[in-house]
Amino acid sequence: MDKKILVAYATYYGTTREVAEAVAKTINTHGYDVDVISACEVHDVSHYDAVIIGSAIRGGKIHTDVLHFLEDHEAELSLVPVAYFVCCMTMHDDNPDSRYMAEGYLAEVFNKISKVKPVSIGYFGGVLELKRLDWLARLVVKALRAPEGDYRNWDAIIHWSEEVAETM
Repeated sequence: MDKKILVAYATYYGTTREVAEAVAKTINTHGYDVDVISACEVHDVSHYDAVIIGSAIRGGKIHTDVLHFLEDHEAELSLVPVAYFVCCMTMHDDNPDSRYMAEGYLAEVFNKISKVKPVSIGYFGGVLELKRLDWLARLVVKALRAPEGDYRNWDAIIHWSEEVAETM
């Protein structure tokens, strides 16, 4: 296969980058040529046949680098298959309520970037390590009693990546 796919991501502490790399590795096993690049470092998407965009979520918001990436490349992205994924602590437990909440995080994207219609959206748990957070974020996390730990479900990530590869 000659298809070239971009996996663009934005992360705060590296969690979303690791998920993006796992997605790319899976997509690559289907014969695609895959680049994994931080969204803020992508300047041209015109030579990609499909794009997967991953964002960390903080405070219920998509990473600003992803929003800027989508705004900058909306016209080109509207012409190729696009998939989104998010990594967030809301998905530490994948149930209908947490999924509904995670879906809401993309509302800003759908409102601002209306030309890009994703073929698939993945919702994945994130990682919470208090030692990585600044003092204010630690205070908020402790007040919310958010559970510390790694909540990425690698089987779900790989399964979603397989489905996306078939769609692309």
